[in-house]
Amino acid sequence: QTIANCTSGDARFQSSTGAITVALNWYPNGLQLPLYAARANGCYEKRGLSVELEPFKGSRRATEAVLSGEATVGIVGAATVTRSRSGGEPLVPVATLFQRPMVVLFTTRERFGERLVTVDQLRGHRVGMPTASETSLLGRVFLAQAGVLDDVDIVEIDGEETAALKSDQVDVVTGVFADPLRLESAGVTVDSIHVADRYPVYGPTLVTSDATLEQQQEEIEAIIAGTTEGWIAATRDPGAVAE
Repeated sequence: QTIANCTSGDARFQSSTGAITVALNWYPNGLQLPLYAARANGCYEKRGLSVELEPFKGSRRATEAVLSGEATVGIVGAATVTRSRSGGEPLVPVATLFQRPMVVLFTTRERFGERLVTVDQLRGHRVGMPTASETSLLGRVFLAQAGVLDDVDIVEIDGEETAALKSDQVDVVTGVFADPLRLESAGVTVDSIHVADRYPVYGPTLVTSDATLEQQQEEIEAIIAGTTEGWIAATRDPGAVAE
């Protein structure tokens, strides 16, 4: 489906050729619409790029793909980018895709016993977080900044966060903004605290490696330009892009 006309591209990018792999930080979903819109409507192709969008299970796996050369660029969450760089890994953020993270702490009214409004209410409760995930990293930082990390019981979970909540394994879980919405659509009363409302860190970012940036700067510039046009299409006509 034609979404919107991309520009003819920048003359600087006409010599950029070859396949570019983008490591996604999860399976295809609505947060990646700009990239799919750009690819479907030729925004990359007109800049001499053939782009493959490859799903990975989490920001850490996307980071590993970029650092190993398996992917040219990747979508990686802010906490994972910070942790990678502080550990000395040659990861370079090149464009912020979202101004704020989508991470939330959420629970059901039935499980928690009262309406969850403030972080202080978490004291003495079990908080489930997926092992070594972006939501876990950001959730821990958020709780530490709020001064309650030492007063909660962090439970590492391997499966779906919502399943852990339903099974009484935990009282509260980390997730992304869509998770509470899915529960609410099933008629469940859900309360959530958005990390971005209280802790203004940036969101998922397009990253590459030092070596790739040095060797393929034109291609990196081209994929940023193409993705920007994908954002324009996704903003102007989200329904068509989603389709």
